[in-house]
Amino acid sequence: RAEASSALTQVREELEKVSYEIDSSVDRLQRNVARSPVDGLINKLNITTIGAVVRPSEILLEITPSDKRIVIQARSKPDDRAHLRRGLPARVRIGAYDYATYGTFGGEVTEVSSDTLTDENGGHYYRVNVEVDVSNIESRLREPGLLMPGMGASADITVGKRTILSYILSPLLKFRDGAFRAN
Repeated sequence: RAEASSALTQVREELEKVSYEIDSSVDRLQRNVARSPVDGLINKLNITTIGAVVRPSEILLEITPSDKRIVIQARSKPDDRAHLRRGLPARVRIGAYDYATYGTFGGEVTEVSSDTLTDENGGHYYRVNVEVDVSNIESRLREPGLLMPGMGASADITVGKRTILSYILSPLLKFRDGAFRAN
């Protein structure tokens, strides 16, 4: 009986050791696999060496999501900020595609930065995110995948409506309002 008890203890110790090695191997294997929280296409691969060691928080790759919405980051002059808000309709032109052939694509303002940002030339602007339906764009381009990150775009945001007459008369009204003021 003592011999069986000793053998059982030895088997349990070995089982515990093997169980630890299995857990360690599973952990190592899981750290070798990178999982994306979104479906999409790999746009940029920063690590290309097999077996390379990756530092914590290092960017491995960039993924272009394959969902049906994309975000155009536009810049707006600070003078226009008072009129911008979420939900405004926008018309987007993709610079790589001829406007006369492809026209504009519908979008909607989803975010306006709360403060101005500074560009590389020292100018100030507000960042305006405009969300566009990719399926609408790709159906007009007649081939999926022709829209790539980094392509230039412009967005015309509708902030209000004016009649043609008010548009034509506005310079005259501004002149009239300021005509008899002293500097």
